Amino acid sequence: MQAIPISEAIKRFRKTRRVTQEQFAEAINVTRQTVSNWETGKSIPDVEMILSICRHYKIDFSTFVSVDTKDEPESMDNQVTKKINEINLDVAILIISIVAMLLLLSLTRSAGMISLIFAMLLLIPITFASVRLEDFKRREKLRAYEEIRSYLKKKS
Repeated sequence: MQAIPISEAIKRFRKTRRVTQEQFAEAINVTRQTVSNWETGKSIPDVEMILSICRHYKIDFSTFVSVDTKDEPESMDNQVTKKINEINLDVAILIISIVAMLLLLSLTRSAGMISLIFAMLLLIPITFASVRLEDFKRREKLRAYEEIRSYLKKKS
């Protein structure tokens, strides 16, 4: 664990406890604006107030002003990697489902109605993956799948 600025410590502490600035302020007998000023670094609480916060929440000072990586939000690199993996999975699902559907449709004459039913069931993952990819294209303002590929190469 490493020490962080007090403004960041207050903000992280409050957010990990899932309380609003208003709730936090009420618990330690200050105004919401005071908490906001602490979190933005416009002012800092005095030592007595920090110790009061620690007593109220039953934690020690070193825990309050240190970074615990399990409470940290995901880094941007992790978020981009996760998004790339999701898109790659959607593309794989889309391709595999289309190929499987075409194979099943080609077997319709020999295998009968059962292959047609399975081919129709493959429309579910095809639709799901297509909708997710189209949503990604819309959010990132991409027009073609080639642009998606270029976008992902730049991000990785």
